[in-house]
This record gives sequence, C-alpha cells and structure tokens, in this order.
Amino acid sequence: MPHSHKKKTLAVKRCLAVGLLAIAAAIGVLFGPSALVLAQGPTRIDPLADNDVGALQGKYLEADLDTLVGCYAETAPRGYIMPVNTPGATIYIGVELPKSKLADADAVVADTQRMVNDADGSYRWDGSRVTVRGTLQPMDAETEAQFRAYLREAGFGDDEIGPDDTCTFRPLMLTDGKINGHRTALLIFASAAALLALCGAVGMTLAAQKK
Repeated sequence: MPHSHKKKTLAVKRCLAVGLLAIAAAIGVLFGPSALVLAQGPTRIDPLADNDVGALQGKYLEADLDTLVGCYAETAPRGYIMPVNTPGATIYIGVELPKSKLADADAVVADTQRMVNDADGSYRWDGSRVTVRGTLQPMDAETEAQFRAYLREAGFGDDEIGPDDTCTFRPLMLTDGKINGHRTALLIFASAAALLALCGAVGMTLAAQKK
C-alpha cells in the first residue's frame, strides 16, 4: 500500500472513531440519566398504603392498581384518576395508560364503581388490577386543565375531589412506560445505539494504532 494512501486510510479511521465517540456522547447526554434509572429498576409502591408523595416525585415507580375512580378522555393513551394514601389524607393524581392496558384499567374503574355504590355490603373485589411502571412527574398545563375540567364536570371543585378537605387533587402524572418523559423502548434502543457507537469507536482507534 502506498504510504500516502495508508495515511489517508488512518485519517479516515480516526475521523470515524471521533464521529462515533461524538454520537455515543450525544446519546449519553440526552438519554443517559433516564437509561440509568431504567437499568436500576423501579421502586415498588402500594398506592393505598401511607406514602410521601413529595418524595416520590421524579422517581421510577411500579404499582399494581386495583382502584381507579375515573378517566378524563376516551382516547389512547388515556388518563385516569387514582387515589394515593398519605399519612394524613388521601390525594388523587393522574395515571396515563397506553392502549394495550385500557381494557384492564376500565375493568378496575368498573370494579371501583361497584365498591363505591355498594349499599348492602355485598361487594367483593373481582381481582381487577393494572400494573403501571413510570416516573411521577408534574402535569403540563394542558393536561392539568383537562383533568380539572373533568373534575368540574363530575361535580367536584378545582382542588377538592372528596367529601372533605383532606381529599384533594394534585396535578401529578404517573405515565406507564415513560421515564422522565422518555419511552422505555426508546431508552433501550438509545442505550444499544450508544454502546454500538462506543464499541465502533474503540475498534477504529485500535485498528488505526496497529497500522
């Protein structure tokens, strides 16, 4: 191989290595923190136990929901309203579920309605539940407005959702399949892409050093 051609080949490999490193770094900056949260796994909670909701904000959570009191839309993904117990009160927040889980969620809503309307004590839980995994985040302004509109249509005040002042709505959303706004499938894909780019950069650098 002519010396000049060899030098060009080495330069190309170095440029490719730098480019792949840049791609890996960019993916890491954009998705790294969320990918790390995904790798660590969710914190499991029981919404009907005593919870510190403030401490749960921003965390990756997993919960089996057997109580949902309604929904604000008929589209997919769909937002529901779920109770979360705290040491001093029950609060209500939003939970958003994809199309694949709407049937399970609607069954939970129907079972909860039977419990609420039980007048003779004959209610028995039918086993309906839906599992949610995602981070608990503040609602954006549009989503909060939609939830509050639903609550007003249901006859509740802007903040109060229950029969007394201890039952209030908090504009928080637990979105199934999302970590810090990123879909878990996207995080898995981005992590794989970053790893491939990094391996490619290392391979190019080693190949260039051997020449």
